[in-house]
Amino acid sequence: MAYEKEPDVVLLDIWLRGSDIDGLSVLEKLKERYPYLPVIMISGHGNIATAVKSLHMGAYDYIEKPFTEGRLKLVVKRAIESGRLRRENDELKSAFEDYEIVGNSPVIRNLRSMVNNDTLYSYYYQNYR
Repeated sequence: MAYEKEPDVVLLDIWLRGSDIDGLSVLEKLKERYPYLPVIMISGHGNIATAVKSLHMGAYDYIEKPFTEGRLKLVVKRAIESGRLRRENDELKSAFEDYEIVGNSPVIRNLRSMVNNDTLYSYYYQNYR
């Protein structure tokens, strides 16, 4: 792959006409290089098994052709937002990696619970951004 900068989103057809590889192979390579990259799989010849497989491989969504412009815009917008939030969440988690919460009071237990299930990120994002 020739990209130096991670793209915001990728639209990828399952069937790559004239190619030795298919979209699922490309998806696998993209997810190895860019784990948070939202990839939207597109197919006009797909089936449920292919859709499920692509989602299990890390695709953000799977849409079948033909699709409306509105549907595509909505899925792309949500995918970009999802990728941004996942990256920010990872950055926030790594910022707190070197710290340990000490104590056993109800407030501290609640704080630990928030940290463990990503509620702290939502709180931080809503109150300090």
